[in-house]
Amino acid sequence: MKRDILIEKAAVIFARKGYSACGVQELIGHLGLSKGGFYWHFASKEDLYREICRFQCRRHREMFDALLANDRLDSETALATTRQMLDWFLDRPDELRLIMDFHHESHTAAIREELGRLDRDWIRILVNLIEALAAKGLVCQAGPSEALARQCLVFFHGLLLLYGAQGDKDAVHEAWDMFLRRLFLSDGIRREGA
Repeated sequence: MKRDILIEKAAVIFARKGYSACGVQELIGHLGLSKGGFYWHFASKEDLYREICRFQCRRHREMFDALLANDRLDSETALATTRQMLDWFLDRPDELRLIMDFHHESHTAAIREELGRLDRDWIRILVNLIEALAAKGLVCQAGPSEALARQCLVFFHGLLLLYGAQGDKDAVHEAWDMFLRRLFLSDGIRREGA
């Protein structure tokens, strides 16, 4: 439990300053740890940052696990769940800045590798969701499930960046809803030619 609290506190510092600008000494002071205490929990600043990446993904994966376990899964439930996740970021500026920092090019090879692994995990989660909806006839198949999952992830990240730059929550909601409604069918009837 204490480790999760340390990870959440460190995430705030990384979100506000970025990975490159945070020093270990600053992190130690913010976390209220001694140098030995910091290194007891984390091997390095890089190790702490990778833990933050994992922690953030784990938190949101729980929403999708619950969604996929729902016997009454439909396109509206999928839309509501994904929008809830989008709003979670939009309502938390520090989390939004952290996500933007995750995609910054100055990260070490180990961090880029971890972020790539987490993105691949998200693709698998989204593929499972798309295939569960497709099995119910609720997805317009415009390509393989993995390609659709990649499009969803890229579009989601793009909307977070757009909001970070412009701050227009209504525009983000409208774009997300339109994107998913074109993918998901509300009435369960396939469009002609789909």
